[in-house]
Amino acid sequence: MLTTLLDGTAGNSSRAWEAMRVLRLDLRGPFLVVCAENNDGVGLLPTVEGRLRAVDIDGEWIHRAGSLLGLLALPNEHLVVAVEERLGGIALSRVGISRPFASPMDAPNARREAQLAAQCLPPGASGTHVYGSSPIALLAAASPDAASEVARTVFGPLLTLPAAERAVLLDTLGVWFANGGSTTRAAEHLHCHRNTVLYRLRRITELTGRRTSDAGSCAELYVALQAVRLGSLPE
Repeated sequence: MLTTLLDGTAGNSSRAWEAMRVLRLDLRGPFLVVCAENNDGVGLLPTVEGRLRAVDIDGEWIHRAGSLLGLLALPNEHLVVAVEERLGGIALSRVGISRPFASPMDAPNARREAQLAAQCLPPGASGTHVYGSSPIALLAAASPDAASEVARTVFGPLLTLPAAERAVLLDTLGVWFANGGSTTRAAEHLHCHRNTVLYRLRRITELTGRRTSDAGSCAELYVALQAVRLGSLPE
């Protein structure tokens, strides 16, 4: 029954609601779909169920194609945040969470959202990600081929540097973005002198032809950086 709901093969609305009733999921909603990567073959089902039931969230789970998929019924919409917090505390892999929805007929779309949300985290990472919470990451995850092309076009010669040098420049760029474009705060985070950050940013400009002082160039650099981090290109 859970498979038919997630695949959209449950039939019409009345059959979908009947499946929800048989699965003993609250018919009021809202509902969520969760997708947790399960690459090592070890499920987290007992831990997941216990943590969610502690806050009155019911769910049904199924292992499928290297992932653990769950359909959750929440007592109220305020518990959406609680789901992310509870799952984040036990995540051993990438975990994607769909947007809330009100009808089981929307479960197939929510499943796709949860799967894409998981892919918005870097490969090999562990943690939770809610669909739509990072639009740029979502674009890169939804169109990996296009993201790869953007990264190659924007970074150009930077990607041909030795791995260690390339990683330093990309890490510096990421920290600089994360600190709102402040070279001082980026330097503090990277434990280096502010002039070192400025040098690395100038080096990025030399290699890519894109200035970090230009809004359009920054947008392109940020999108390309997200593409690399999500595995569209090797770092």
